[in-house]
Amino acid sequence: MHKQHVASLRKPGEGRSYLAIFCRWMFVADVKGESWSGGAKYKHNCYSVFVSHKLAWREVYTGAMVDSGPAQNWVFVRDDWSNLEETLQGLLADPAKAKKIADNSVRTLRDRYLTPAAEACYWRD
Repeated sequence: MHKQHVASLRKPGEGRSYLAIFCRWMFVADVKGESWSGGAKYKHNCYSVFVSHKLAWREVYTGAMVDSGPAQNWVFVRDDWSNLEETLQGLLADPAKAKKIADNSVRTLRDRYLTPAAEACYWRD
């Protein structure tokens, strides 16, 4: 992503992105370093293909994340992101596959595991 694209996600004078703007992208990436931000659950609210490296941190819904097969709902890339371009080019060349992944993500994660009711149920237990 070019600097100008990243800059366009921000409101002038602010350092944060707004989800409605962020979700306009076909692909949303979750980049983890030495700490956990908790932002992945918000990115799963997008009707986009969720892309990340191996998950180092677990949340209540990560068991529902599927990285291959007909129920695939996110895309796994190497920890060093060296296959990112190749992976995204493959999905751009096969938009039906990309749409299926996004559809699965919405159905399984956004509309099931990450609903306000599901979140409230988790915190009540």
